[in-house]
Amino acid sequence: MTTGIFLIVGCSSGDEDAPTPTFAEQSESFEDVDPAAFERGGTTLFDYRTGDEGTGICIIDTEAAVTCTGRVPDDAPDIEVPPFERQRPGAARITADGITYTMVEGVPPAPAALDSGQRITVGDASCGMSQNVELSCSVGETTLDISGDDSAMTLTGDVLDHENHVETPENSDRPAGIDGDYSDTDEPVAVGTMCGAASGNTLVKVREGSVSCLGAQEVIDDYRERRDSEGGGNTLAMTVGEWDCSVPNARRSVELDAGEICYGPDGVVIATPPGSVQP
Repeated sequence: MTTGIFLIVGCSSGDEDAPTPTFAEQSESFEDVDPAAFERGGTTLFDYRTGDEGTGICIIDTEAAVTCTGRVPDDAPDIEVPPFERQRPGAARITADGITYTMVEGVPPAPAALDSGQRITVGDASCGMSQNVELSCSVGETTLDISGDDSAMTLTGDVLDHENHVETPENSDRPAGIDGDYSDTDEPVAVGTMCGAASGNTLVKVREGSVSCLGAQEVIDDYRERRDSEGGGNTLAMTVGEWDCSVPNARRSVELDAGEICYGPDGVVIATPPGSVQP
């Protein structure tokens, strides 16, 4: 099951910084990969990893558009679409016309990750992962770069106007970077879905079985709250409702590719990414 909301928001603005190197200028440093290896259901999508902990997903949904999750710039406008609450965007979409700040949720698992030194091109859209594990995507003159442990975005191009754009008051007391919880349904998501990747809410991946993003995030949040309040160290295992949750030791964490893992009823398994456990 795939659900997504793409919102075009913002206002036009010219780029004042020096342009980043184009893909043509960097062509010698990339190995072109076959887009078919990254295709699922007619859509091209891939996972990425920047720095030691930065993760996200990119979707090439047409031959002329790329959408990636990550931390948007601080000056990106808020977005709002009924019935969801006003929130910070968790993704950006680029086309030859410019930049759209948006959000996506319930994206199916990507067939593969784009590794360092690789580049994927579909029509006019290209994305390449440098040897320094920094992701660069371009469509025409519009570019999107993602780097660092926080998957921070740097974009070049005009920000497009849209009716769902919400102006942020200059003296707002609202904390920067806090998203509303727009995954407010109990609809089950596909195995492999990374919940919270776009919203900035709790990151949790559905490994097996059927559960909603809200349900999975609630289990992890409850487990963390109890673990912190009851003590016992990061490796404390405990039962949370019908779920058995624990933090694997370092070696087991690598084997499971998980920071925390919970086993629920009916064979459901959810896990957070490695490095998610706070000391």
